[in-house]
Amino acid sequence: MNTTLFEKQGEKTLQIRRKVQAVIFDDADNGYAKKVLILKKIGFSAKRYCWRLLKGGMNDGETETEALQREIFEEKGLKKVKILE
Repeated sequence: MNTTLFEKQGEKTLQIRRKVQAVIFDDADNGYAKKVLILKKIGFSAKRYCWRLLKGGMNDGETETEALQREIFEEKGLKKVKILE
């Protein structure tokens, strides 16, 4: 879960946004080691590239599965993914 502190006209409010994160791997049985997808993204605080898993925030009314599917599509364009729970 991510918390963000906002200040508006001298009042401080705390906003909590739930997040999801996925480990995406290729389940093809081809005799080789499984492949895991990691993303190279610019880190805003470090201002340099870093490796990370696919992740993102949940929208109001979304389930964790719906948020994962949306984030996977938005970041990588993948539609046919199997979510393991």
